[in-house]
Amino acid sequence: MAQIDRDKLLDIYTRTMKVNRTDEKFRELLMGGKVAVMYYCVRGQELVSAAAMAALEKDDYVVCTYRGQGEQTAKGIPMEKWWGECLGKATGTCKGKGGTMHITDPETGIMVTTGVVGSGLPIANGLAMASQNNGDGRVTLVSFGDGAANIGGFHEAMNMAQLYKLPVVFLCQNNRYGEHTAYADHTDSPNIASRAAGYGMPGVTVDGNDVHQIYPAVK
Repeated sequence: MAQIDRDKLLDIYTRTMKVNRTDEKFRELLMGGKVAVMYYCVRGQELVSAAAMAALEKDDYVVCTYRGQGEQTAKGIPMEKWWGECLGKATGTCKGKGGTMHITDPETGIMVTTGVVGSGLPIANGLAMASQNNGDGRVTLVSFGDGAANIGGFHEAMNMAQLYKLPVVFLCQNNRYGEHTAYADHTDSPNIASRAAGYGMPGVTVDGNDVHQIYPAVK
């Protein structure tokens, strides 16, 4: 297991607070009627994103969902560009044309933010296969929710990743709800990670609020 020294802990703490403060500000603007855009709160899941992004190398790839503020800001998208995109400004990462649900910034490794549940997994495989073919040493991490683990794309992506031994990490952030449906109402498995065994790949469940579990597992 990867050890976490003081400098890395400080780095993860800084990223966590950046995600938290950004989320707090966004909710403040929404509730105050100052902005009217789509935004999915990441409150309570800040550490997962921060620790996972800290475990990656700077040039590694990330694919996230519309609930991806954590990965986006923790990976290092400049705040001016991030806020610009969220608010529909030409200064945004996609010149304001994508908005919160489609933020992309290849310079920091945020390759795709998708608004379609579960669609990021096969896309991540494509990026990972490109890295494998190019021999560039990059790893692709794809983040998704527990609800996405029940669609066909999840199973196809897992099967393909193991079959071709792709350099990809599947990170399921299980917040116990798929939109408005409780976990127990859409999945009968005790956890999502146990499904990895069906494809011959390692899977592990960690506490999403314990940095000493998250960082080593992703690393």
